[in-house]
Amino acid sequence: MRRAGDLEGIGDEAEAYTRQSQPGFKYAEYMAQARDDNLVVQVWLAVGGDEFVSTELLARETVRALRRTLALVPTA
Repeated sequence: MRRAGDLEGIGDEAEAYTRQSQPGFKYAEYMAQARDDNLVVQVWLAVGGDEFVSTELLARETVRALRRTLALVPTA
């Protein structure tokens, strides 16, 4: 995967990666990882089909899932 950059405002540190490939169909992936103290969360969305799903759409939904997952964990 290709590094897509840091994600600001999520946990202590967060970064994203993306990839598009064609293993007989168009396959788009977006992965985001975040660390907040000792909690590490990774969300990876991948969609295959006749056309590539836009990186912007995958990024938006991945970051949304990442934020919601981090919010579920209570902090002391």
